Amino acid sequence: MRRFLAAALATVLATGCAAHQQTVHAADTTAPAAPAGATEDFGTAEDVLRHLTAHPGDAALVTYRPGRPPEVAHRGGAPAPVASAIKIVHLAAYATAVARGRLDPAERVSLRAWEAYHIPGTDGGAHPRAVKELGIGRTATLDQLVTAMIEYSDNAATDYLRHRLGERALLRAAALGGRPPAAIPSLGGQMLLAFGPCGNGEFDSLDGIRRLAALPARERRARAERCMRDYTVHRRPPATLPGIDVQAAWTETTEPIAPATLAGLMGRVATGRLVSAKASAVARRHLEWPTRRGPLNDRIVRMGAKGGSLPGVLAEAVYTVAADGTVRVTVLSMRRMPPALWFEALRSYAHQQFVIKLSDTPGYPERVRTALTRRKAPS
Repeated sequence: MRRFLAAALATVLATGCAAHQQTVHAADTTAPAAPAGATEDFGTAEDVLRHLTAHPGDAALVTYRPGRPPEVAHRGGAPAPVASAIKIVHLAAYATAVARGRLDPAERVSLRAWEAYHIPGTDGGAHPRAVKELGIGRTATLDQLVTAMIEYSDNAATDYLRHRLGERALLRAAALGGRPPAAIPSLGGQMLLAFGPCGNGEFDSLDGIRRLAALPARERRARAERCMRDYTVHRRPPATLPGIDVQAAWTETTEPIAPATLAGLMGRVATGRLVSAKASAVARRHLEWPTRRGPLNDRIVRMGAKGGSLPGVLAEAVYTVAADGTVRVTVLSMRRMPPALWFEALRSYAHQQFVIKLSDTPGYPERVRTALTRRKAPS
């Protein structure tokens, strides 16, 4: 099966290798080396199902056909880290603003203003790749930034759009899908607080991450906001990143969102109900970039997707449209994955095979529901 999100699985970090501190280089886009010793297979959709049933408390899965009850609703209402899948919310807010005439997609944005939010060495090369492949010169259109955010998963574009839209607009957009999160802080600000100079080295160890997690959530958000604001002025990126064990612990401090909320947003986009038909069309044009690269298979004619990855975390939010017009929405999130297994998932993309199997294999959603019900974890 073609990997439909291979280019867009950022938020990333994990530059370099597994368990030791790693110097950050602005041009470092090499894939991180995997630690040895994966204790379970993660190469097929069935491997993913086995992982979900073995670790039900560390996974969420929602799959449904709009207008019908979900076939699977496993921990969908429990907030979880979803990495770059959160960018669906930013897209929904942007599409709403465009549809209501508050933003012009053709507005020119200077590359300098965009790159004020870029933190070199933390996004797997997403930003420089977007700039190069989109042919960006001294300026880009606002809509090109959205393409960079969704298709390339550029964190800098995401934080620039957050600045332009405002957090309240993001929260209103999230509420269209269901229960909104308490906040939608800057992606870069959360990284900088933990690993950048603004944190003064207070949090870049396992003990430090425990101290960060112990802070009141409101204080973490405020400090992350200050870190991003200061960074846009002084541009001091992290000199080093800690090992993947520290990064994985940090992901548990990132702002969570209920996977069911993302599923609700994706369903609205797929069926033209994101505040208006025009807003839905704007969002679909960006989310359906995998379809423009060719058909996934002979059963699925359209697909919108956004994935996300942080050390120990994988998320996928997808809607598909079958040849007979049937729409299916699926959101999958996994957390606390052992490093070796997480790296294996990034190589195999088995979680994407699993999501597609839910869409194009009759009876599979019911089979998955039965398997998860047998190992039901408390919500």
